Amino acid sequence: MGYACVSTTDQNLGRQLSMLKKYGWEKIIEEKFTGTMKDRPGLQTSMNVIQANVFS
Repeated sequence: MGYACVSTTDQNLGRQLSMLKKYGWEKIIEEKFTGTMKDRPGLQTSMNVIQANVFS
């Protein structure tokens, strides 16, 4: 699972998404949040998937 995030709604995820797809990521979580936001559901989902796969 890939994760792409930009810190403002004016920024574009295109470059990150292109690179993730280039390297074979099929499932990608995208988020647009300010850098001060601590509650990032997509990041938390990504971390949960990583933890489940590492510690299983």
